[in-house]
Amino acid sequence: MQTRSILFITLIAVWCCSSIATATDDLLRNTFAEHISKSGNPAAEEILAAVRQTKADADALNLGLTKLYPEYQAALAAADEGNLELALSQLQPLLDGEDKFLAADAAFYLARALMNAERFEEALPLLRDLQTKLDDYSANGGVTQFFLGQALAGMLQHQEAMAALMEFLQLNPDAPERLRVSAWRQVQELQSIQPGKMQDVYHRMDFSRRRLSIAESGEKTQEEQNQIVKMLAKLIEEEEKKECSGGKCNNPSQQQSQQQQQQQQQQQQGKNEPQQSKSETAGNSSNPNGKFIDKSFDTGTASPWSRLRDMSRDPANTGLRDKLPPRYKEIVERYNDAVNNDTRSSEKE
Repeated sequence: MQTRSILFITLIAVWCCSSIATATDDLLRNTFAEHISKSGNPAAEEILAAVRQTKADADALNLGLTKLYPEYQAALAAADEGNLELALSQLQPLLDGEDKFLAADAAFYLARALMNAERFEEALPLLRDLQTKLDDYSANGGVTQFFLGQALAGMLQHQEAMAALMEFLQLNPDAPERLRVSAWRQVQELQSIQPGKMQDVYHRMDFSRRRLSIAESGEKTQEEQNQIVKMLAKLIEEEEKKECSGGKCNNPSQQQSQQQQQQQQQQQQGKNEPQQSKSETAGNSSNPNGKFIDKSFDTGTASPWSRLRDMSRDPANTGLRDKLPPRYKEIVERYNDAVNNDTRSSEKE
């Protein structure tokens, strides 16, 4: 009986939310139609007809605005094509304009472009504005709430992210299924994070990778990298204790001594081996004359990206990689590859 009561209350709540949303959308459409009529545009009637024929409210407002402001269409095209800098230069001036409908629409599409580029810190103020001072002029409230949750999660604000995503699920039962599924999975993932455990490390690594990819190598990024190292070191220590408790490890000093002896033996063997001739080594060399050439590619001026790969600047990337047990090594190597790929792409640009 209690379960039925809870289900009934939930259905009533969803119905009420849907009814309020429908009424609000009708008011928004009427307000926008009046806005078009008062615009003084010679094609106002034609624009109104096109808006009325467009089913989705967000699409209707966007269509009307692109017809009222042809230059706005070019700015949106730049955003859709991934030309973020051009989109920023064209859309940002619209945010403070007199036409609040245009400001709200421009803020949404600019925030979406920034989200696609993982520039969550820049998207966040736009999303906040869309929920406050521009709320009465936008039909993208549901997607804005979804983006807000995604941005907060990417910024490691997990509790705030879960609250935003749960609110999105609660207030937007008619949102596209892909958004609702994504939001629910994100909430489950965030709920599963235990401070200091591997899932927590992974999220911090992803935060660090993202910040490096957008040239944000400041104090916050380095602080997170240091935290990653501390957390990994603790996890490694716990793993080593587990292995030692099963009698599978030697004394650390003995291990270090054994490693040094092995290195010395390998060096001595290398000295005692006779040098091979060019013809003997040519089969194993990519150099035409058969000689191995040890090249250095670090003679040029180091870029900020290159310096960040150094152990002192990017300790999570290299500092503990060789000490990791197999279960942790893979995730650090993935992090390392992601950072290096982002670095190479940025240096080419």
